[in-house]
Amino acid sequence: MIEVVARHGQVEVARFTLPHGADPGAQVRARGWTPESVAVTGRAPAVVLAYAVSPGPVVPAPVLPGTPDAVTGEIRYAMRHTGPGGGVPQRRLAAYALVVADDRVLLTQLSQRIPDVGGDWLLPGGGIDPGETPAQAVAREVWEETGQAITGATLVAVRSLWRFGPSPDPRWSTNLHAIRLIHTATCAAPVEPVVHDVGGSTAATRWVPWAQRLNLPLVPWARLVLTGDLRP
Repeated sequence: MIEVVARHGQVEVARFTLPHGADPGAQVRARGWTPESVAVTGRAPAVVLAYAVSPGPVVPAPVLPGTPDAVTGEIRYAMRHTGPGGGVPQRRLAAYALVVADDRVLLTQLSQRIPDVGGDWLLPGGGIDPGETPAQAVAREVWEETGQAITGATLVAVRSLWRFGPSPDPRWSTNLHAIRLIHTATCAAPVEPVVHDVGGSTAATRWVPWAQRLNLPLVPWARLVLTGDLRP
């Protein structure tokens, strides 16, 4: 369960359980509040996303299939899918780190075994194991994928992707809600990158000069982060 809390100063102005498929920031905006920053507490799978907010315009959140439109009352239905996992809802909570040292950014390359995005690059990170905090998970994942020791992992952004459609990866349902917790972190002693988790989803890793970071084929969400889109 993911709980979302919004506070304006010391006053709690909203609290809700994140619906499957919903973007937490969009849900906060739909309640008339603008996220200014975000923090996370708890251990997977139960975490709390705490937003510091300011008053803002009401921005309607996207309508999810099976829920009534706020204006028309019409219920939107998703088309039927028969791929692996059927329409069974799955949620993947993952943590990633934006690590910059000596004007270089740490990136990893996905294995060619990963459907659709094999060979693309992204920030190091991955799924949060049950009982882990996001900070523990991101430090572990960075070490497994790159051999770098990081400290000071701080949540700066949350990215939510809901895929209701044929899944290219048989491990996941056609009804997958992926929530990515993007952290900044410090690497005080950068070393030559090495993939410790051989045979996993990471094929290669490297320190990339910051000025060249956008020259690589990047997964879409990582490109947004690396162009400065770190809105909470």
